[in-house]
Amino acid sequence: MLGYSNIFRSMASLPPHEANDRSPTRYGVGALIILRQEAQGEPLKPSALILSSNSGKYPPVENDIISKTYNSNISNPSSWRLALLAARASIFMWGVSTGHILAYHVTIGAMQGSILTQLEQDHPFRILMTPFILYTQQFNTMTLDNTFPLSAFPFENDAPDLENFMPVIEGWQELITRVPFVNSVPSRYLPMNGIRVEDHTSCGNNANDSKASKCADWDQFPFAGLFLKIEQLAASFANSAISVLYKKNKDIKKDLQLQALVFSMEAKDGGNLGTVTPSGKMETVDDLKDLVTTYMYNVLVHGAARTTNLVGPSFPPNFIPSLMSVDFLEDNNDKEYTIQELMNIMPNTHVMGELTVFTSFFERTTPYIPLIPVEGSDTDLLFDNEDLNNASIELREGFEKLIGDLPNLSGLEDTFPNSPLSDLNQWPQNSES
Repeated sequence: MLGYSNIFRSMASLPPHEANDRSPTRYGVGALIILRQEAQGEPLKPSALILSSNSGKYPPVENDIISKTYNSNISNPSSWRLALLAARASIFMWGVSTGHILAYHVTIGAMQGSILTQLEQDHPFRILMTPFILYTQQFNTMTLDNTFPLSAFPFENDAPDLENFMPVIEGWQELITRVPFVNSVPSRYLPMNGIRVEDHTSCGNNANDSKASKCADWDQFPFAGLFLKIEQLAASFANSAISVLYKKNKDIKKDLQLQALVFSMEAKDGGNLGTVTPSGKMETVDDLKDLVTTYMYNVLVHGAARTTNLVGPSFPPNFIPSLMSVDFLEDNNDKEYTIQELMNIMPNTHVMGELTVFTSFFERTTPYIPLIPVEGSDTDLLFDNEDLNNASIELREGFEKLIGDLPNLSGLEDTFPNSPLSDLNQWPQNSES
């Protein structure tokens, strides 16, 4: 039996907030989730939870956190069901505010800012990256400057002293310290967390297994398999493109603008991204390929949320469904909850409605620049250089195959059977734009 723990406890420190007249007070909830796997290749199931939250008492008390432990074998069915729903809200909150906005906007925005400030317009690396910055830098800059009203949080981001925003920033800093930019790709963060393909493939790795031909790697954790494939496509593009721009390691070392770029990205008073290459240096062609792989992966993987087969389990980056009450954390373990009591705790229906509308908008509108042009992968070329264009065509063709083979992970058999839009052209070139 394997055990995993997923920690989303930073959300517990968020202060409760009364958003507007239509929505009652919203509460952040933190969760420590223990997952159990009975046998190799079997699904993971939650076995225990620790939920925590700011109590919301007035006048407020510093570090006034309440917690409660739940166990699938001990808690009564009603309490366990409530705990799972609250944990789901916690995962959503963390996924949007940290896993999404930090990984795909704040860190990417920091790298984009360094590119635009440290490299001259005619620098070859800036020319290579420019098509993959378009339409994303403005949003990322507003996020970093805290000038964008981030309705993805359980409060309105309008406090002049940033009191409400600080717990999120502290969560960002904690995560980037533990998981620097270089480790934000699945080939690194999956093994770092002990997540192995043989544990999440139903037929295992036994070549003599009669089921071996009937299942694919990661069939019990399909998003891990998908994200690894996206990283492989990003790495292939990085290898082809950087090989065009830099032939020898000495070319990397003597490129002073490139060295200044990496310094800016890593500096605590700059991008604050921690280490950005596996070697911790920028001295070889492979170092730069690794950096481009990480950047391109994070830009490209975001686009998955705009496809019909993936939009359901992806985190819609807006209107977070936080809890309306956390008083249940002080209830007895044997309490039975009525449907009305559960509804009073669950996310506000107005917020859920806004989330659903946004999700539909996100999925059903075409991106400014599709990764694969409507007229085909060899049209709307990005560069004046033929070899760089060949690298981008190879990337597009790789995604064309990926999208064609994409399983339906939306939880729906057929989301939009008569869709006028093709998922082939729904994957954006730059994050979500």
